[in-house]
Amino acid sequence: MEIKTDQLQKFLPLPSVTQIGIVVPHLEEAILLYQEKFFIGSFERIADFQKLGYHETYYRGEPEKFNSTFAFFSLGAMEVEIIQPLSGRSIYWDFLNAGRQGLHHLGFDVYGDLDQRVKAYAEVGIDVLMSGKGPNRAFAYLDTERVGGVIFELLERGGPRKRPRGSNTP
Repeated sequence: MEIKTDQLQKFLPLPSVTQIGIVVPHLEEAILLYQEKFFIGSFERIADFQKLGYHETYYRGEPEKFNSTFAFFSLGAMEVEIIQPLSGRSIYWDFLNAGRQGLHHLGFDVYGDLDQRVKAYAEVGIDVLMSGKGPNRAFAYLDTERVGGVIFELLERGGPRKRPRGSNTP
C-alpha cells in the first residue's frame, strides 16, 4: 500500500522522542563499549523479555513468541535501549540478518491512545511491524523506515515509568 505522506503531518503528529533503540548481536560487548568509549556508568538490565508478562505479541501481523535481552541507560532526558534478540521471529533479527546493527528505532511515549494511533497510521498506509501488550504497557513498531529511514515505536507505559520527568508530551 502506498503511504499517504501528505496526511502524516496533518493528521498524525507525534509527541517528542523519548527513546533511542539500538540493536546489537552481543549485548554485553555493547555495554562494555558504551562504558569504555562513552563513559556510560550504570545500565538497567532486563534479561528476559518474556518475563515482563506480555501476553499478546505479534510479528508482521502473526502471533509470535519472540524473546530478547535489553539494557537501558539515560542520556539526558532520553532513554537509550540496547537490544539483543534471543529467539523467535522479530524485527530485531530482521535488522541483524540484513547485515545491520546500531540505530534501529525512535520511541515515542503515547498515553492512552496507542490503539487509535495504530489504526490512524494504518489508514494512511503505515502498518505495524511488531507489537505487544502486557501489564500496564504496550508497544507497536511502525513501518516508517520506508518514509524516513528509521522505524518508529509507539510506547504506552503504565506504572512508575509512565511519564518521563519534564515530559511535555500530551
